[in-house]
Amino acid sequence: MNFFKKPFVAIIVCILVVIISTTVSINSKLRNNYDEVIDTFYEGKISNGFVVDSIYGNIVNMYELADEVVIIADNYGVDTRELVSNIARIKDNLSYKNTDISEIYDIYADFYNSLWAVEIELSGIQLSQRHMEYMSSAADQIYNLKLSIEKADYNEGVNTFYKKFDRFPAKFFIEMFDIGYPDYFA
Repeated sequence: MNFFKKPFVAIIVCILVVIISTTVSINSKLRNNYDEVIDTFYEGKISNGFVVDSIYGNIVNMYELADEVVIIADNYGVDTRELVSNIARIKDNLSYKNTDISEIYDIYADFYNSLWAVEIELSGIQLSQRHMEYMSSAADQIYNLKLSIEKADYNEGVNTFYKKFDRFPAKFFIEMFDIGYPDYFA
């Protein structure tokens, strides 16, 4: 017990406490900043008093519209296998809150391209009045969702994260704690 009464030991213990508490605090701050950026993708954010929709929510709305487009396209014999496959892939990736946002982007791009191809093919077919009206409305909604996704603030949040933490000592701690950097949606 006399060991702990020595000034040298007290100084070492104090230094260790400071180092450990600082390390825990840095880990928590970096992880919270990372999570905040990822949450913007999934939950959106409030910017200048306005609610900015999440990319996730816009993609969900888009694939719900795509489900209806598939039903209409199937009525006219349009091949929707690729679109159906891409809808399943995007739903699956979004269902478990994947943090590999660049992977989600790649799947989203495939999904959107296959949706666009089906829309183009349907535009060359004589649709019933009801289907034509629905497709016109759906095409407008899909276009607006695409614009909203493109204008989302998520990538700006990733830029801010990099500017703030992609230098010493933050970079050292990000690697030490295996936090990583958020991916761009691009």
